[in-house]
Amino acid sequence: MQWNNTATSQGVFQDIDFLCNTNSATFTIADKTRAVNNWQGYIVAEVIDAQDDWDFKGEIATAALSGNQQEYTFPTAANSGILKIKRIEVDIDSEGKYTPAERIDINEYRDVNMGNTAEINKYFVASDPKYALFDNSFFVFPVPEDDVTDGIKIWYTENVTQFTATAAKNTAEPPFPRPFHRILSLGPTLDFARKNQMDKLISFCERELYGTTSTRQGRVGGLMSKMRKFFSTRSADKKLDIRTRYYDIDYR
Repeated sequence: MQWNNTATSQGVFQDIDFLCNTNSATFTIADKTRAVNNWQGYIVAEVIDAQDDWDFKGEIATAALSGNQQEYTFPTAANSGILKIKRIEVDIDSEGKYTPAERIDINEYRDVNMGNTAEINKYFVASDPKYALFDNSFFVFPVPEDDVTDGIKIWYTENVTQFTATAAKNTAEPPFPRPFHRILSLGPTLDFARKNQMDKLISFCERELYGTTSTRQGRVGGLMSKMRKFFSTRSADKKLDIRTRYYDIDYR
């Protein structure tokens, strides 16, 4: 479902107006856009919490290591950068072999002068690299001595692009599968209904989004729970280890 398809009237924008019985005057474009972006944020948080080993918005970034440079910034591209770090690998020796770096807290190394490159490189070695996170950047240990083209690889979850408030045709689509696109119209509709104390519309949206024991009539939850279940079992080729509840491990 596209955000605002004025040609076909089949977008998120149009579905919100259909559900709320509104238009651009009674539920403005700016208000719809803010609500949609808020709900997209909720959805991304739910997906990341529920996902299996098939990562949502998973990306790999490659960058150069620079001699005597310890700090490196994370990718910031069009989607405002990184939501979650999965893994960082470095090739400090320029041997073409990437070694997974272990994340550390520098407070664990009180005996090391972290402001002195020579001392850092006496303590940390290229064969067992480490990294520390600080806001939008990370620090590499040991400090590289030479430039290494493509010396860094970062596996991460990418941020999502927000919709923009525009009345023109906007064909952008949500970053998650189409069966769950209507969450982006039901969510803002629920916000609108609560603000205007529209009880029947509130009940409808809550039932569609979350389901209720008394009204879902055989449904297993609403769209939000269905989406969580989808992302928690997305990697169908994963080998499962199933045991009885009485399974006991013999460590002898």
